[in-house]
Amino acid sequence: MYLETGTILNNFYRVVRLLGKGSMGNVYLVERLKDDKKFVVKELMFSGEAGLDMSTAREIFFREAEFIVKFNHPGLPAMYGIFTENNRDYLTMDYIEGKNLEEIINSSPEPISEESAINWVIKIAHILDYLHNSFHAPIVYRDLKPSNIIITPGGNPKLVDFGICRYYNPEKNTDTFSYGSPGYAAPEQYRGRGQSTPRTDVFGLGVILFQMLTKYDPTLKPLTFPPMKSLNPLISGELESIISRAIQLDPANRYISIMEFKEKLERYSGFYSYPPEEGSPKLTNKWAWTGLILALLAVVSPFLTSFLCYFLSSVSSSFISDILFFTYTIIVLVSPPLGLIAGIIGSIKARKDKNISSVPVSLAIGCNSLIILFMVLMIFILSSGFLKARAQGTLAACESNLKNIAMALEMYAADNEGHYPASIEYLTKTSYIKAIPPCPGSIKTPYGYIYAVKPDNFTLWCSGVKVHNSVGVEDGFPQYNPGNGLRTK
Repeated sequence: MYLETGTILNNFYRVVRLLGKGSMGNVYLVERLKDDKKFVVKELMFSGEAGLDMSTAREIFFREAEFIVKFNHPGLPAMYGIFTENNRDYLTMDYIEGKNLEEIINSSPEPISEESAINWVIKIAHILDYLHNSFHAPIVYRDLKPSNIIITPGGNPKLVDFGICRYYNPEKNTDTFSYGSPGYAAPEQYRGRGQSTPRTDVFGLGVILFQMLTKYDPTLKPLTFPPMKSLNPLISGELESIISRAIQLDPANRYISIMEFKEKLERYSGFYSYPPEEGSPKLTNKWAWTGLILALLAVVSPFLTSFLCYFLSSVSSSFISDILFFTYTIIVLVSPPLGLIAGIIGSIKARKDKNISSVPVSLAIGCNSLIILFMVLMIFILSSGFLKARAQGTLAACESNLKNIAMALEMYAADNEGHYPASIEYLTKTSYIKAIPPCPGSIKTPYGYIYAVKPDNFTLWCSGVKVHNSVGVEDGFPQYNPGNGLRTK
């Protein structure tokens, strides 16, 4: 059962036509209602032909969505969401114009030209290298075959259908599920014969190149490959040797990575560039963005640290303030130089690879350079004043602590016929104050306290030694008593 042309999906898309069908569902070309922009919608419609139960089929469907949403590469489609309608699950992604490679191979009476075939394979290897090396673990595509590769009008290949992708787990010996397309699937993808790894994709890509250059259908006798020259005498011995290593049945005998295979083909053909298709998105310049984030961190951290020190000054010790101050200092001193280095690396990478965006290289380098210049000037001008300001801040926090304790004492006296407690520790036992804070400049020394009964009176003072001397306050001060208030001398 297929959706008819004109069917409205999710009140957002209109079905244009059926693009393809399989044992796990259908693929439709749709238009967005508001602007007629074209997308592809995959419909999960389970069929027993897939050899899977419904739970496994849905797991594969949603795993594909989880992978696609993470991608940011011009050779991979973008995803625009998942929705459910009439108890069926749908996945929306980019519509990629062009022909799939299977159609191109089948429609050509002769093998694909060596230049075109190698060109496409190098570009596909570039995409696979992104999958293998851009995430916390390599993503193994596992389903390389011509029908999953679309060649755009601009001549660039794009991979589609990520249903059986998986993260490579070196701790496992075999795949949880054995999937793949016979003829293109490597031996280790068959049940009980090992685990698929990035080298599995090397095999699949090698088989595709073999097929393009010979028109040999690998599905006729899976894992069996006649000599290439017997199928196409124009193939050089060097190229046959390069491809032969890629399609070795033992993974250990293949190229160690997709990049090694790619570099062999580049050296053979002299093709080194991967020109982005006009209008296609460029790769995020992670180095440049890291540099800009480090610059932002250096700018924001002083304000955040000041806020935290102020907020914690009356309820915490100077130890916390010292940790915050130390952390802030490290961030401010280290972030701009690291950010400048990251920006420079991002600039170099953008120049070498036209697929990598140059945004925000200039901003990252400029911002970090200005911050470093500003830091040098400020350190030169304000080094002495900064230390004095910090000492004044410690004094202010100490005075604030004395006022808070004094307020708690007055509340205690109001509830106890005007008498003050024998010890300020009584204040915490009777919940007039949560904790007695020490002076921020001397966390091991408690505040001094004496009281009188007739007349009722008390005096509080900072008992730290040489804590506030740098701002002109002698030992034993600041003090507080009800008659004189707060005194610093």
